[in-house]
Amino acid sequence: MKEKSISQHAFQAGIKSYVFKTADPEELVYAVRQVASGKRYLCPKLSDQLMRRICGWQTDQSVKVTNIEFSKRELDVPRLIADSYTNDQAADKLFTSRCTVDGHRNP
Repeated sequence: MKEKSISQHAFQAGIKSYVFKTADPEELVYAVRQVASGKRYLCPKLSDQLMRRICGWQTDQSVKVTNIEFSKRELDVPRLIADSYTNDQAADKLFTSRCTVDGHRNP
């Protein structure tokens, strides 16, 4: 069985929407409206990635990366964010700077 992705953990933790930071303003507004009306929203790029993962599809002949190792800190930041910590609060809890948290949150 495949290991769960960060987005899967985030949805299981209760988030209502997932939008990549590269989303255009219209998509962001749409996502906010969906959540405000009680619905969930998953951006198309992540939806595509999840479908490929579930079905084992690949779009090109590139090497499939598996068993990626994350440091404890790389996992601490998304966990705190899933627990509704702001970047500043996560930085305080981890005894690090907000810039470090931003870097782990937005690779």
